[in-house]
Amino acid sequence: MNIFKFFLNIFYPKRCMFCGKLIDNNEEYYCLKCYYKLPFVEEKRCLICGREIFGESKLCAHCKEHKRYIDANYPVFVYKGLIKEALLKYKFKGKMWYFKPFSYFLYEEIKDKVSNIDCIVYPPINKKTFYKRGYNQSELIAKELSQKLNIKMLNKCILKTRDNEKQSLMSGKMRYKNVKGVFKIDEKYKNELKGKRVLFIDDILTTGATADECAKMLKKAGALSVVSSTLCIAS
Repeated sequence: MNIFKFFLNIFYPKRCMFCGKLIDNNEEYYCLKCYYKLPFVEEKRCLICGREIFGESKLCAHCKEHKRYIDANYPVFVYKGLIKEALLKYKFKGKMWYFKPFSYFLYEEIKDKVSNIDCIVYPPINKKTFYKRGYNQSELIAKELSQKLNIKMLNKCILKTRDNEKQSLMSGKMRYKNVKGVFKIDEKYKNELKGKRVLFIDDILTTGATADECAKMLKKAGALSVVSSTLCIAS
């Protein structure tokens, strides 16, 4: 440990991002006690969206009901418990630095699944939300992942045609209507997307409406495939 880190740990000791307790120097963001409480998605998942499924079916109810434009989604956690609380703090309580551990979790999930990916993209957020929050939560994670995976990120590739209502305020069916026609692809990236395999990064997949609408626009622009990876997925 260098002298700077030594004094940094004295005056600003590291604490677990979940419980706030002091953690050892070899523990980067969280304590082991909290880590073992995290709701990782089980192995039996929907073949498309990655949602936990039970019984013999290979698809969840959402993917049976709706046409999917994403080719697959790789989530890390079920949206509940400690990770839900942390994600809400990241988005609404100014915990911007959480993008570091979140991108680490995503990296561990997808590092062996995206060897053929050409570029990374992320969804835009409403202007009002951006000015209030100060950052796009998915952009920060995508940028960090881009560096970890050594895959180019197409910054602001997906744009909004208008600000729409928050998806979190909508019922399942209304979410699809709420995002219809809301996204477009920046003209400067259209040639770059042709024939490319794209990785779409977002913080959470609920119904998949946002990911699907973005994937639809990406494929319309010439993308060969679009796989998604989200920190969380709704149960």
